[in-house]
Amino acid sequence: MDYDYQEAMKLANQLCFPLYAAARHVTGLYTPVLRPLGLTYTQ
Repeated sequence: MDYDYQEAMKLANQLCFPLYAAARHVTGLYTPVLRPLGLTYTQ
């Protein structure tokens, strides 16, 4: 099995993008709850 660098570098094959997307989704869930308190999840 040969290693294909071009295939490995595609965004769909990277772990960082799904983790980033999941973190943004969690932040979106907390935002409506924390906004009335004047807080944001990332603070």
